Amino acid sequence: MNRIMMNRAVPTGCAALALCLVVMWGGCRALAAPASPDALLDTVTSAIAIEKAAHERGSEWEREQALLQEELRQARLEEAWYALQVNTFTRYVDTARSRVDELTKTRDELVRMETELEGALVESVEALENFVRQDMPFLQQERDQRLRFLHASMNDYELGGAEKLRRVLEALQAELGYGRGVELAAAQIDVQGVSRRVQLLRTGRAGLYALSPDGSAAWRWTRAAGFVPVEDVYLDSLREAAEMTESGSAFSLPVLPFGEVW
Repeated sequence: MNRIMMNRAVPTGCAALALCLVVMWGGCRALAAPASPDALLDTVTSAIAIEKAAHERGSEWEREQALLQEELRQARLEEAWYALQVNTFTRYVDTARSRVDELTKTRDELVRMETELEGALVESVEALENFVRQDMPFLQQERDQRLRFLHASMNDYELGGAEKLRRVLEALQAELGYGRGVELAAAQIDVQGVSRRVQLLRTGRAGLYALSPDGSAAWRWTRAAGFVPVEDVYLDSLREAAEMTESGSAFSLPVLPFGEVW
């Protein structure tokens, strides 16, 4: 028995306790009955196996405990990170709401301005139409077509205010352009209830004159009476002005009866 014990490593902890119990149990058995060396070896081997299993079980529990502690640490780190993200996105939301409020106010102001602009443009088109109706009767087809285009633009709900404004400004610019230069064109006019084919001479908005095709008669337009005959003393000047306008030569008006156009 002493030879067997010397050939084995001395256990510690639970193994030592188990070995002591085995030895005591073996001693008791020895008092009762002598035990064979093989039986005692089996008993010690069994005790060592039990102690080893207990030690492995304890090591496994320690590993599980370490894993649980690591998972807990990771969970706490994630919780802190998510808390930081919540705070960050909360600030983002507050900033976005402030921006939305500003944009909403800007949109409302633009809607108000566009509504006012729409009304002002409609009034401008109506004023332009009244002006054209009271103006000297020239380029009637062109000017009427422009007015119809403007009315259609004002009634187009899909057309933006900026585009409507651009079209109205273009029309006003065209009307302003009629006040410059001299123009000669064939036209059909009404002279005291009689329709006549004439050469219409317009000197800006200063005067509007009509000459018969042969140049033997002439008329000037007045707001009060329409086209009225021109005195013979001005007939040569009108023919000369018409010839210079048609040829595109340097223009000079000798003496024309501008009179009271408006």
